[in-house]
Amino acid sequence: MAYKSKFMVWLEGQSELMCIDIENSYTKIKIILEQYKAFSWTNNTGVNLLNIDDYDIYEQVYGEDRFSFLIGYLSNDDMRSFRVRLKTAVQTKEFSELIQAAVRKVKEYPKMGEEYYKILDMKYLNYFDYNEDDILEQLEIERSTYYRKKKEAMYLLGYVLFGFTIPTYIIKTNSA
Repeated sequence: MAYKSKFMVWLEGQSELMCIDIENSYTKIKIILEQYKAFSWTNNTGVNLLNIDDYDIYEQVYGEDRFSFLIGYLSNDDMRSFRVRLKTAVQTKEFSELIQAAVRKVKEYPKMGEEYYKILDMKYLNYFDYNEDDILEQLEIERSTYYRKKKEAMYLLGYVLFGFTIPTYIIKTNSA
């Protein structure tokens, strides 16, 4: 039987109390984090194309916002496609914000939160592509410690995202 740190024993107990399948949430977080940089870049690039300030200036000059002007030229099929794409972009942005909120919560975790955050940030979230040796050097930790803490950080992130952040978002969305 593999050794479990006190943290992992505690987290497993908390997950069980909240009816969270800790292994399932870990698997999901692993997939999300492995795709996060590409996902985040794509989302930010697409959303930044819709620069609101540009539309406000256009409205002041031409008396009509450019967005409405351009949409007026779309066919019904193009309009349906545009609505689907816009809805997807909004949902993607919201999901990215949920992940970022969960990561901030991990950072606030007493004792190891800051270190967990740094590992997640350097490995998965930061635009700069740190390799493992860079991370070990920056954090001044051994390789085995890095792997253990990375795994704990991912479990904690899964616990926070699926146990608190997403349920809170759903409650707020349903009550609005």
